[in-house]
Amino acid sequence: MPGSPAMAPFEFNLVLIKRLVCVAWIFGILGSFKLFFPLPGYRNFPNAPVSNLLVDLPEYWVAVLALVLVLSLFLSSLLSELSKCRLILVLGFISFLFLLAIDINCFQPWAYEYAVLLSMVFLSGAGYGAGESAEKEERCRVFHFFMAAFLASVYIFSGLEKLNYRFLSEIGPWLLGLQQDLSLAVPESVMPPLGPYAAVSLFMAFGEAACGGLLLFRRTRAVAACLLALMHIAIFLMLGPMGKNLNYAVWSWNVFSALILLLTFVLGPSAATFKEVLSALQAAAPPKRRLGLGAALLLICGFIVPALGLFQLADPYPSFALYSGDVPRAVLLLDPEQYEGLPREVQSVFYWKDSRPERYLDVLDWSVDELGVAAYPSAFYYERLAGQFLRRFELKSCRLILVTYPKGTAGRRFFYRQIRP
Repeated sequence: MPGSPAMAPFEFNLVLIKRLVCVAWIFGILGSFKLFFPLPGYRNFPNAPVSNLLVDLPEYWVAVLALVLVLSLFLSSLLSELSKCRLILVLGFISFLFLLAIDINCFQPWAYEYAVLLSMVFLSGAGYGAGESAEKEERCRVFHFFMAAFLASVYIFSGLEKLNYRFLSEIGPWLLGLQQDLSLAVPESVMPPLGPYAAVSLFMAFGEAACGGLLLFRRTRAVAACLLALMHIAIFLMLGPMGKNLNYAVWSWNVFSALILLLTFVLGPSAATFKEVLSALQAAAPPKRRLGLGAALLLICGFIVPALGLFQLADPYPSFALYSGDVPRAVLLLDPEQYEGLPREVQSVFYWKDSRPERYLDVLDWSVDELGVAAYPSAFYYERLAGQFLRRFELKSCRLILVTYPKGTAGRRFFYRQIRP
């Protein structure tokens, strides 16, 4: 604002990151427009609420809440220096939580990452209040470390999650354009053996995890951030309009992730070390509630949940299982009579085997094709979605094949469930 005192370096850097993340989140929502704006007659893919209490809620409520979220992010990016505008970001967080309650699929990995980053900036108080103070700058320095450590954990655990048979055998080569097709999520489909490209996939996984670890050290974090930024640009080229041209929301995610890395580790002030932060926490004047909440947020979202995810004890997205391939998948099975009663545009996403009469619908493929995002990979979501699918198209029942990929093995597990509305 005109006439306001200049911000100290760490506070200024956090405000820039906040504005960048707000814009990135808006681009992510617009890049998956059909997911967040399910206007009547605009799409066939149903919402999947967390509770049966919400199944009869009109789908346009998702669009209303998404619009509130976009406006909140837009205003927050512009009005960072006004204390009262903190309530605008709070309104955005609340609308996001209601979005998740109405449609679990809105819990995309990029939205989760942005929400954690914005929460840290919000708790730091950067950009709000009167002018510059040594105490405020020290608090911003601590939260800058929390944010840097969280970003490091994203890449460490994302790399570790890729150390599985499916990523090494087909996802890695597929991303690089060395393999054309992926195995189907049905028992008749066979996963490919480990071929000569598995070494390249292994390098991708270890390289990402190693660069994430190097972000934690002052001497290496700038180089690691640049390497990871190049990785994001490469993923954009592989999945974007010049590559496979799918999963539209992650196009902007990769571009903005590169910018966030550079702003946090290269262009901004040098992040504090763990020892310096520990000393700052001990010397901080009470109350220390904000610092405690920030540390808890980092511990839970940056380490505990991802560590549980390595043992498949937490959902893949908050565990940073990004492009890892070993996440649960689901297929809906319909009898030919049920299939014939569906609209033609829905029939077009089914496939079948010549030896079997059933019609198969891969939920992941349908979500990517129609919504531009991958379906939320959890058994709970798939069951909720199957029930909503039956309600929307007035079907009495269907079978659901849930496919999981156990860690440390080359096998798959298939679970068959009968679903009713």
